[in-house]
Amino acid sequence: MAVGDLTTLALVKTYMGIAVGDVSKDALINQLIPQLSASIARYCDREFYLHDYRDFVDTVFGSILYLPQYPVTRVKRIVRRLWWVMQVKTTRAGLKGATVELSNGEVLTQQWGDVESAAAIDLATQDTLTKLKDALEALAGEAWQAIIRSGYENHLSADLVEQPGMPALSPDYTELQVPDYDTFFTGYVLTQENGRIEAKCDSFPDGRVFIEYTAGFGTDVSELPADLVGLATAIIADAVREATVNKGMKSEKLGDYSYTKFDTQVSVDEFVVERYSEQLARWRRVSLG
Repeated sequence: MAVGDLTTLALVKTYMGIAVGDVSKDALINQLIPQLSASIARYCDREFYLHDYRDFVDTVFGSILYLPQYPVTRVKRIVRRLWWVMQVKTTRAGLKGATVELSNGEVLTQQWGDVESAAAIDLATQDTLTKLKDALEALAGEAWQAIIRSGYENHLSADLVEQPGMPALSPDYTELQVPDYDTFFTGYVLTQENGRIEAKCDSFPDGRVFIEYTAGFGTDVSELPADLVGLATAIIADAVREATVNKGMKSEKLGDYSYTKFDTQVSVDEFVVERYSEQLARWRRVSLG
């Protein structure tokens, strides 16, 4: 079972009445499970498995916010502000622009103009700010410079907050930030089921806060809601039938699954939306209400 799968081979075969010893459709089912599970998650705009999140969240009327993922099992901290710990810029000649981005555990640099280059630095490897500074400044010919705020040299780089590409061509510089843990927000009530947080003692600052939290149903298919697993199982079973029985079928592809009905090629996402949007409506992410 791959991470994110909403059902299993055994459940799909049982649903379809396929004998355990009949492996004729196993390859197709095993291809469809992760593809259609991912499509369901995309349509529902949420993750169903347990994950840790670090998100900027907009507030409603200054006193209410809705976490993007739910059910929420833990709010680690709500932080009032961020604190810059590293400034990054390049002085490379011949550039028209340069940016620094932090996404998915990597610092991504880009330079363009008379010369162009891009690099990705893994924060798991460069696990302190000093190591990250050294890795940036070691990029051959790119003339990156990094200044670490005093006292943060050994701070874990994994604590850096994700941000989009920001200008970093001197004299501009990008500031990499961490949560200011001396500015916790307290005095709130959490509704775990829908991720609603209401401030009780004070309003949230600036209409936007940074939150670290854990959300999701569990870490295994057996911990997901039974009706969600049942719906995912039915969707995948229908896709298997389309690929193996439909007389209008003109092609079958086991990579990125698609089926052909008459003369129309239909993608995985279209298959889910066209057939199951009504059934999946209750699982779609909501941000207000």
